[in-house]
Amino acid sequence: MVMSRSTASKGNQSKILENNYWYKADALGFEGMSEFVVSTMLDFTDVPHARYELCKFKLNNREFVGCKSKNFLKSDEELISLLKVLRIEFGYDVTKIGLPLEQTIEKIITDVQSLGVKGFDQYLADTLVIDALTLNDDRHFRNLALIKNNTYSVAPIFDNGGAFLSDEYSYNNNTNLEDVQAKPFSIDFDEQVTAIEHIKTSQIKVPSADVILNKVKTKCLDFYTEKQFTQVERVLRARLRTYNYLVSKT
Repeated sequence: MVMSRSTASKGNQSKILENNYWYKADALGFEGMSEFVVSTMLDFTDVPHARYELCKFKLNNREFVGCKSKNFLKSDEELISLLKVLRIEFGYDVTKIGLPLEQTIEKIITDVQSLGVKGFDQYLADTLVIDALTLNDDRHFRNLALIKNNTYSVAPIFDNGGAFLSDEYSYNNNTNLEDVQAKPFSIDFDEQVTAIEHIKTSQIKVPSADVILNKVKTKCLDFYTEKQFTQVERVLRARLRTYNYLVSKT
């Protein structure tokens, strides 16, 4: 068993690696439910992603609620954050590029793909779109990442625990959704989506809110309260109305 602390910009979630599964405890609210619902949404797509399941687990005689996901790294692979890749390979701090939004994104894509990484533009487009659909306020340059062996390759989308206003220290069921700020390129989700879609179109298409919610509700309510699930529903319905062109018609 390996225990670690996440490098997320929010909180200090306890994570345990056991039997090739990562177990991650809720720290600020209902991060596990957010991971599970986003994972379920991505299951309707062809987008590579980590699959999360809801769970309870014990650590030091204390029971935690959270989620688990299979370790997607092989024994000879390492997960390298985008922040670190750009610093090592190109010598710059991605947080201090200083270009307009679209040019910043274009530069990063060009640099990463010059390393022989295929599909990084698609990965970035899909990540920014799913974040906008779920109001994930905790996407940063450490959970945008590449897999390194002898070469770099794109990682699956992972670490979506900041979705659906899961941080109950910062949000409640009356929070104005327009006040939620995005990361990592802009504080505006719509601006990020517009910029990336000028460069690469996301392949994400999801079913209606009813289909998604009906699929996850029973499992969610086994671990979380009705009030917490209502927050997920409120965000999902609102965002799918905003991005109705991403909702499949079948």
